Amino acid sequence: MGNVQLAGLDQETVIWTVRIAGVDTGGAFALLEYHVPPYGAGLPAHAHAAAAEWVYVVEGMLAGSIDDQTITVKLGELVLVPPSAIHRFWNPAAAPARVLSLFAPAVAEEAELLPPPAPVPGPGP
Repeated sequence: MGNVQLAGLDQETVIWTVRIAGVDTGGAFALLEYHVPPYGAGLPAHAHAAAAEWVYVVEGMLAGSIDDQTITVKLGELVLVPPSAIHRFWNPAAAPARVLSLFAPAVAEEAELLPPPAPVPGPGP
């Protein structure tokens, strides 16, 4: 899958890569990887109505909030964001962060990150 760049609140770039698309798992789950630059704000606070999200830090670290709790997620740690929990993550460090997020079931937002399907050629004139 290709990379998608999303501008954060302070104009830094978060790069997302869809590793396993929900369409490939029958909607059971989706796995996304994202890179947050040093001191990057990440995405604004949001929630996934029906999906749980597991966040695993592969490189660097993140700070975040889940509902009213502020947390730090260090290298090799895994955190669960329950369905409907308002959450956001940011990079408080001078080094980039790389994170895997597993959504179960797959979330509708993932579809917005996928490249558009290739056009199917129709019958010729």
